[in-house]
Amino acid sequence: MKYKSLKMGLIVLPLLFLTSCETAKKTYKVLSDPSIRVGDRLDQPTAYTLSIFATNRININPYADASDLESDLIDNGSYEDADNALEESVDDTLDSDVEQDFSESEPVITASKDLEGQNYLTVEKLIFEEKDEDTQQSTPVLIRIFQLSEKSLFLSSTYDELTNDFKKVLGKTYINHDELMIDPNQFRFIGDNTFKDGSRYLGVIAYFNDEKDRQWRDILRIRSKGEFYPFLIRITENKINLYKDN
Repeated sequence: MKYKSLKMGLIVLPLLFLTSCETAKKTYKVLSDPSIRVGDRLDQPTAYTLSIFATNRININPYADASDLESDLIDNGSYEDADNALEESVDDTLDSDVEQDFSESEPVITASKDLEGQNYLTVEKLIFEEKDEDTQQSTPVLIRIFQLSEKSLFLSSTYDELTNDFKKVLGKTYINHDELMIDPNQFRFIGDNTFKDGSRYLGVIAYFNDEKDRQWRDILRIRSKGEFYPFLIRITENKINLYKDN
């Protein structure tokens, strides 16, 4: 009888030792890496990733040149240099004694002579015209990503309201937000995100330079616990879309 008990003990003790070692290893991993989740999956905060893609024509600025601006005023911040450049241009026009049209991005100045032969100038157009489609420049756009408990205030608020004091406008429906600056033709991947407790919606806003005729927001329903969502945000010339990427 004693022999059987000793034999059983020799079998059980190694198993207990192995089990305790495995438990110790798991405990060490959790303590050394707090991001490791402990407990039932359905009790864990929902994790999500963001894949953000912008086309090469986003946030079009109709007044920007496709090439870098080369004026002295922009480069050196000197109004005097800019005035000198304008005077030289005028002098050249007067010397030619002809009517000259500049490009649409510059003032159109007509030079002529009065009856007594004196030179004078008539400024016909000083307001810059919009560029044509070939020369319009895409510019970076700011996007905000909201965790919300409800969608009603998010969808009913105006563009201006959600631009400035959006936390006050969204009130208790606001839970958290992140913001990013996205360049034209850019792809960004952001992982290791989790929803805060109480979140039921994920909303996105693209702050275009003009909200008219643009879909500048989108929103999706989510579960704040026990799920994983790979989201896709797509930004085009006149809209932002949010998808659950399958």
